[in-house]
Amino acid sequence: MQLQKQKLEYLEDEFVHRFPLLNNIDDDLLLTPKNIANLIGVHEETVRRWCRKGYVKSVSPFGRYKIQGADFKAFAFQWYCNKII
Repeated sequence: MQLQKQKLEYLEDEFVHRFPLLNNIDDDLLLTPKNIANLIGVHEETVRRWCRKGYVKSVSPFGRYKIQGADFKAFAFQWYCNKII
């Protein structure tokens, strides 16, 4: 249990170090798939697919996906951990 906690803390520190820009994103800010794609280096359609599949929490007013900053940061950390592990 202690080892898992240490590993999680290490991943959090590494994540913050590798993606310092994410700390500047306001939790209430609404981001578009294009914003997110540019931030993490994936294609815009990949972000839309994540929204459609429910991997990242989003709303779609007028058929356009919007992701809150807090939801994106939570997703980004999970995505990073799964990519690393």
